[in-house]
Amino acid sequence: MPSRSSEALSFNTTGSYNTAAGPNALASNTTGHNNTEKLQQLRPVTFKLKSNARGARQYGLIAEEVAKVYPELVIRDSEGRRNS
Repeated sequence: MPSRSSEALSFNTTGSYNTAAGPNALASNTTGHNNTEKLQQLRPVTFKLKSNARGARQYGLIAEEVAKVYPELVIRDSEGRRNS
């Protein structure tokens, strides 16, 4: 398994995992996030893209739900509409 500080870990639907350069390779001044109360308000979901219904199952979060907990993470256009 990869080191937590140097690589990001992602699993696919078959249980295999891939690694990628972690945040320390691409960013500086990274800090931990200890406020698990807000994180626990997020609801991970699985889905398949309508454009590829036979494709791999995807994992993610619902933007509207993220916006309620972490509004600063949602990118908006000049008129305040969410960009997706």
